[in-house]
Amino acid sequence: MAVPVIGVLFEPSFWLWVAVYAIVSLSLNIEAGVTGIPNFGKHLAVLVGAIVAAALPGYLGLALLPADVKQQLEAMTGGQLSYAGSYNTLIADALSRYFAEHPALSLALFLLVLVVAALVGAAVGWLAAYPAARLREDYLAITLLAAAEASMIVAYNAPQLGGTLGLTVPNTLVWLDNIVSRLGVSDPHTVSTLIITALVAVVVFAYLELVLRSPMGRLLKGVRDNEAAAESLGKDVTRIKLKTLMIGSALAAIAGALFMTGSLGWMATSYNRVSWTFWVWAMMILGGMANNLGTLLGTFILVLVRQMITYNKTLIAPYLPFDPAWLDYLVLGALLVVVLMVRPQGVLPEKTMYPLPRSRLEEKAKSLGAPASGRGAAR
Repeated sequence: MAVPVIGVLFEPSFWLWVAVYAIVSLSLNIEAGVTGIPNFGKHLAVLVGAIVAAALPGYLGLALLPADVKQQLEAMTGGQLSYAGSYNTLIADALSRYFAEHPALSLALFLLVLVVAALVGAAVGWLAAYPAARLREDYLAITLLAAAEASMIVAYNAPQLGGTLGLTVPNTLVWLDNIVSRLGVSDPHTVSTLIITALVAVVVFAYLELVLRSPMGRLLKGVRDNEAAAESLGKDVTRIKLKTLMIGSALAAIAGALFMTGSLGWMATSYNRVSWTFWVWAMMILGGMANNLGTLLGTFILVLVRQMITYNKTLIAPYLPFDPAWLDYLVLGALLVVVLMVRPQGVLPEKTMYPLPRSRLEEKAKSLGAPASGRGAAR
């Protein structure tokens, strides 16, 4: 029997999970780890991004079809040319074929989905947090969680999104799938989604690192450490929190849109609080709050654990007194307890970031007559 870990690491789907979760966990890190906003409704932004990716290519693509193609589809569906209707799969397949013949259109729709998802995600993050942004952290956390749960129930029952049956979604990444398939890849759609998602994750990581090392990053940490002190210095703490939530929600919505584009199937219950809020919190806590590199490390470890459970359910089932499907939840709860008891600062704790290089700070300290001891002078 092959070593299971090695097999999982060679699966493109595993790295796609890592890339998607990296974007979501990094967005949570800037909210909760750096700014101190307890966002327990993280799945709301992911859900919103997925809704945009599920609805926009279908409805807009259907509206952009030429009249002759529409007539052919109407003949096949008996005149029921509704994206979320009984012939959803047939219409989605027809749209995917049309997008394959018009790669420029599919590329434009894909980019439009990402832009709209980010804008809607930012707007929803602002709307969900605005009523409670001035309240204490626990009330804000409850509000965000309640907003996310209510949105998921509404989406699950919305007929425009296929209701409880869900939707088959047309492929707007077909332009890249065709390029990747020429390389002899067995699963071109997963690989093309992985390429795009990994690029987005790298850009998000670089952007958040720049924010963390800038004066804005120090301001966000100041708000987290002492709101009263920040307000006494003239900083609008409520506005800073709202802006941070908008940025974090926009990034998470992009991750949701990419995940939806990769899966090509919509079901609201897939975007639940366990998968897209609690696991993301565990990734951030395990890796190290307010440390982007640590958050990435925590993401990799926990995605590996989850994929190991998924891949080896049949192997471990005889050794468990319960269904292996519940092992996912048990691992999450046990891991959080152990990490918080043994190493609450995470694998890679938060680092002190100086506004200037350490040597320049020591020179300035010496010029001001401070003691010559290196670390004491720098601090």
